Amino acid sequence: MSSLNPIDWFEARLIITIFIEITIKVGFDTPFGFVEVWSLGERFSEVLFDKKYTPTPFDVIGEVDKAGSLGVTLAGGDLDKPIACESREITEGGETM
Repeated sequence: MSSLNPIDWFEARLIITIFIEITIKVGFDTPFGFVEVWSLGERFSEVLFDKKYTPTPFDVIGEVDKAGSLGVTLAGGDLDKPIACESREITEGGETM
């Protein structure tokens, strides 16, 4: 099952490759252009750098319990304890913590 977290949908990759291509052609030149009788081509490549970056998902900072209350946990210092939102008013700023 694929993750529903949008940060898991992306990855970045950087590849740096160096190459050299050698071509040898044998033929003759006519008034109508070059007529090729035989040719040999080789390509040599080497990957210098190959790095893939996949972002790590964020930690869950909130959960809704069965009663419909939202519990938010903030990290750092005294904020490591859960914070509960007790009011379900629709107006902005009407929450009681």
